[in-house]
Amino acid sequence: MVSCIYYSFMRRQGIHCCSYTDPSGKNKSVCSCVDDVRLCPVAKQKENKYRAKRTEIDGIKFASKAESEYYSILKKLKDAHIIKGFVLQPKYEILESFPGSSGKMVRGITYIADFKIIHNDDSIEVIDIKGYKITADFKNKWKWFDFLYRDIKKRIVFKNKDGFSYIPG
Repeated sequence: MVSCIYYSFMRRQGIHCCSYTDPSGKNKSVCSCVDDVRLCPVAKQKENKYRAKRTEIDGIKFASKAESEYYSILKKLKDAHIIKGFVLQPKYEILESFPGSSGKMVRGITYIADFKIIHNDDSIEVIDIKGYKITADFKNKWKWFDFLYRDIKKRIVFKNKDGFSYIPG
């Protein structure tokens, strides 16, 4: 069921104009404030499967609240001249694109970290913020990234109730 402010208001008023019966006879609920529910400006966004809440700071959209909080910390560190700077969403090539056996190009594999920190001594540290679950895809890319970019310091950062905890890469 799709829910929006208009739909909720109508339901509270006892009006069921957002419901219809599909050909199989089942009652369906849709948002009728626009023709296509995907265009409804007040329809609820689909919840992230890892329960991450998208946030925005300084006009930058972050995939999770933890990422945005870490960004705020990095900004303070940069302003205090503790670090030289940082980069959002740096990309690292794990495998180049190549022509497959059928002649079609096979897409390469890219690892996109959350942050790249440039320290005052020009050393680089790559940070990846994780929630409660690390996927198999991430584990594989992290292993390849660790192997191919040995000279870069890496950390996986977890957000917990006490702040952030680190796992060195």
